[in-house]
Amino acid sequence: MLKSKTLMTHVPVSSGVDSRGNPKRINSSKSITLNNIDLSSPGEKKKRKGSTEVLTAPAAVPVMGMAYLKGGGVGSRMTMVTNKRFYKSTLPLEESGNWVDVPEADIFTAAQYPQAIHEAQGSIYCSNGVDSVYGYDGTSMTEYASAPKGKVISYFKNRMWLGNITASPDFIYYSDTIDPTTWDTTNQRVKIYSGDGTDVMAMRPFLESSLIIFKEDSIYELLVQGEIAAYWNLRPVDLEHGCVSYNCTASWGASIFYLSRDGVRVIQANAPPPELPLTWDIQSTWESVNFDYITRSKMITHNNKLYVAVPTGASTVPNTIMVYDLTIKGWSIFTGWNIGCFAIHVEKVVGATADEEEVLMYGDAVTGKVYKLFKSTAYDDDGNTAIAYQEDTKREDFNYPYKKIGDFLDFEILSGTANAVVISGIVDGGTATVLSTSTASGKINLKTLGRFEDLQIRYAHTGDGTSTEQLIMGEYTIFAKPCGYRRT
Repeated sequence: MLKSKTLMTHVPVSSGVDSRGNPKRINSSKSITLNNIDLSSPGEKKKRKGSTEVLTAPAAVPVMGMAYLKGGGVGSRMTMVTNKRFYKSTLPLEESGNWVDVPEADIFTAAQYPQAIHEAQGSIYCSNGVDSVYGYDGTSMTEYASAPKGKVISYFKNRMWLGNITASPDFIYYSDTIDPTTWDTTNQRVKIYSGDGTDVMAMRPFLESSLIIFKEDSIYELLVQGEIAAYWNLRPVDLEHGCVSYNCTASWGASIFYLSRDGVRVIQANAPPPELPLTWDIQSTWESVNFDYITRSKMITHNNKLYVAVPTGASTVPNTIMVYDLTIKGWSIFTGWNIGCFAIHVEKVVGATADEEEVLMYGDAVTGKVYKLFKSTAYDDDGNTAIAYQEDTKREDFNYPYKKIGDFLDFEILSGTANAVVISGIVDGGTATVLSTSTASGKINLKTLGRFEDLQIRYAHTGDGTSTEQLIMGEYTIFAKPCGYRRT
């Protein structure tokens, strides 16, 4: 018989999800599941903060687009398109009150996907490929019937750019310099390589002089130097991957992230396209995406995180948010929201007279409500909806290939003890057995689980929808002992 010894594994705070690899062989710092968990604080796993509704939704219909207007005729405001109308927020943006219907008339086709919306030269411009382009200068709405009807919009080198025009799918169009309202659709356009039967899905400025143009299965760079278009240069960047959702790109430093057919990918300055998508580590989530509605996906960067909202399962709207922490290079998954669009609102810091901060917001794809994210002091969604926190650790076999028996689990709860954390053990990939409901750090006896080859720990916390504390989990250590075996 083997001599008894203690097996131990100490697990620091998770560095993200790895649901692709062998659950026994992934790095101990990775987890199989991280739902609604913020990894941005070293040494801590925090339940994400909640959402707070602003103003009263004008109708229970999808919010198609939002953009922040700084300055304008009546000051800085958030704007949005929902149903057939364009709205502006109060000044300042409040939790109570009503959205202001600017034109007080229907100007868009109902629930038209996509609805591109962009700020330029002190105005907000809306384009969806079906209706006329409209602009809002802070005072009134103006129709620009001469502008091409594009589903893709960008602003670069003091010009407005429009793409994905039904009548001219191989072209992107640009306005006059410093005048997004004047268009020469005969001469001011650039032909993107044709013949592949795919549409322009996104455009995004890159570094100082480049506009990156995303088709469905390819990517191009338009180098714009000077005012004379004959001297501009178009070159391919990637002929194997493209963007599959309208305007679904985001920038962070010298990187552009985009949603491709095989996951989230990145373009970086002076680097070839990576062979694998960033979502390779969360392949199980990516495989659940409902590709029938992938073009409704949304993406944004905020506070060193990349948020990618995709429809999963049978959902027709983006109901799963893949969150990539850009500092630790790891994924977690947020649920509980239906994302119609993301936007950034700039507002005064509480208690400060001049300091401003950028606040992440989203418009709901079902209810028409608009929310600030992560600003609530109650750690629930929309004031009374509990947030479901769950971590499933790797299947730990202690690098010992034979049967063993659990000794005890030493775990940390650093904050948020009003509602208990349900701690369960999963033996050899089976069903979860509740070990403890705990409100403080402690030790749990594991002997009741019997013999096993590998052990997985699950931490779950929901609360009751009135949480006023943020659950914060720390490190944990599992102790076990080997069972004897007979040599033959």
